[in-house]
Amino acid sequence: MHLNHLAIAVTDLERSTLFYQNLFAVQELRRQPYAVWFDLDGIILMLEATDQGVSPSASGLNVLALQIDPTERSNWTERLNRLRIPIESETAFSLYFRDPDGYRLAVSHYPQEASREIEDKHSAGGHQAPRR
Repeated sequence: MHLNHLAIAVTDLERSTLFYQNLFAVQELRRQPYAVWFDLDGIILMLEATDQGVSPSASGLNVLALQIDPTERSNWTERLNRLRIPIESETAFSLYFRDPDGYRLAVSHYPQEASREIEDKHSAGGHQAPRR
């Protein structure tokens, strides 16, 4: 058994579509007037427009974390900076940030920790040092 899809409510479908396309470099699978679907390496992410507003903390979704290789961590830090997406926090395994509606996202290489070289590079760059 594995995760098939994840649907999240968004307040501005076009803004969220551009955010996820630019961040994850993914193409749309399907578009409807109220929804856009993306393929995240076999998991379908559905952005569904709502005029009801969203409350990420009340949704029960604590974090959506996508798997990366530890060697990709510095590239992800650079990508987030280039897209002006603040890194909210980071650990030895993950970088945490928010989407336009406030949903907490992460890229993670758990269970492999970042190498000491990568950790030193992040510490020098002014980001919170990874926790041990």
